[in-house]
Amino acid sequence: MNSCKNLFLAVCSALVIWAPNLVLADEPTNSSHTFFVNGVNYNLSSDLLNEIRLSWKGSANRPKTVLASEDANWVLDFIAVDQFTRAKKCTDLVFLNVAPGKKNGVDFVKGKAIYAGKLDEQWILIACGKRTGYRVFEYANGEKLGVYEIGLSRP
Repeated sequence: MNSCKNLFLAVCSALVIWAPNLVLADEPTNSSHTFFVNGVNYNLSSDLLNEIRLSWKGSANRPKTVLASEDANWVLDFIAVDQFTRAKKCTDLVFLNVAPGKKNGVDFVKGKAIYAGKLDEQWILIACGKRTGYRVFEYANGEKLGVYEIGLSRP
């Protein structure tokens, strides 16, 4: 995997136009405190990012994912930032597990196909008492990491 290093903001902007509820992740970097969420760049101070990280409750249950540890931690940060920046600021997150993604690697969001490459996972969590999930995937071309919230069919 290309360590998720080339997510282009132009692609995110285009996706936000046709899927305003689609949340896509910018590329993870060791020193980055910038997150691109629904067309808005959030450049967070270390103090604010640390505060947002405290949203994760419970034991140190970390995802069993094929992502490198630094990328997995970045996705956890991204999810926490996404939940924190909503109208009902959510600061109570519990990570449950990682499940396999779509069998055929394709998902449809507002009628548009989103194709995954080798990595396609569903990260399941409880956000402010509500069970939800995020699709974490590598685009089919292998150059970018995508993250967006998904509806879950089971309780």
